[in-house]
Amino acid sequence: MTMPRVQASPMQSFGEHVTGDSVERSTVVILGAAGDLMKRKLLPALYYLATKKLLPAEFSLIGVGRDAIDEKAYVEQMRAALETSDEIKSVNEETWKWFSSRIRYAYGDLGKEDAYKSIKRCLEEIEASLPPEKRNRIFYLAIPPSVFETSIEHLSGTGLTPKTSDANARPFSRVVIEKPFGRSLETAKALNCVVLDKLAEHQVYRIDHYLGKESVQNILVFR
Repeated sequence: MTMPRVQASPMQSFGEHVTGDSVERSTVVILGAAGDLMKRKLLPALYYLATKKLLPAEFSLIGVGRDAIDEKAYVEQMRAALETSDEIKSVNEETWKWFSSRIRYAYGDLGKEDAYKSIKRCLEEIEASLPPEKRNRIFYLAIPPSVFETSIEHLSGTGLTPKTSDANARPFSRVVIEKPFGRSLETAKALNCVVLDKLAEHQVYRIDHYLGKESVQNILVFR
């Protein structure tokens, strides 16, 4: 999976976010955005990027959850999560104002197509004023492994993540799949078959740092 790299000048004032060739404009869509992973890790990480001016000025975030709440309630939940985060020492009001104004919320059962239609409507509203080449999308699957295959199939079936052969084509669609990527070699292969049927290799980023966990923990025993 290819992702843009960025560099920010320490002299940038707030609002002068990285633009141009240094980073590409995209909407980050987090499936499972009301869960523990979002609140403890993903939200603080994105907020930290905002504090360092490493998000583009046209950045957008769509949180997707099961709860039928409005956008204001979701933003308030995210603010509360930051306030109690072990990763963030304090919340800067100006940064939060900029960041929170770019948060949208969609809800639904990720096992059903309607949820993805809701995401699509939200994306269309965000992207309506953007030229086609800036309608880049990154989908982060912060969801139970049991829903991985279903989500990949629905993302593809609703046209949210069209399969592309050219890694340099724009707009791009990327999918981040959280751990565990299968529970065994067989289940990992099965999941990979589904993924590569719907997406090209350059569109996928797999996260799994637990396959060697027991081995690492038992290094002293091995010695």
